[in-house]
Amino acid sequence: MSSNIKTPSDKITKFPYKQKEKELFPEVLEKNHGRIYDTCRELNISAETFYQWKRSDPIFKKSCKEVEYRLVDYVENKLWEHIESGCVKSLLYFLRSKGRKRGWDPKIDPDYNNEDRDFIDYMR
Repeated sequence: MSSNIKTPSDKITKFPYKQKEKELFPEVLEKNHGRIYDTCRELNISAETFYQWKRSDPIFKKSCKEVEYRLVDYVENKLWEHIESGCVKSLLYFLRSKGRKRGWDPKIDPDYNNEDRDFIDYMR
């Protein structure tokens, strides 16, 4: 006997003729580096349609959020590659973002001062 229980992604959306686009959206969103409007344009849907899908379908919303997490992971890995290669600006960016409680003020001039330079030389 089959179940009549429907999952959120089984819902008939306001735009049922766009179901294929809805299924493709997370993949195209990742290809477009998380840019929603570029993805909407490529799939020929409006941003309103995207946001309606996101509001009405928790599974769709979660899949789009997972794309965002993967993109942040990718960028964080690139930042670490730059830090490990000795890129001072990347190191200072990290410290000013994550080291605020230890006195790394994000408002300090991006052209680092002598104290920063001494610290960077010590870290190398």
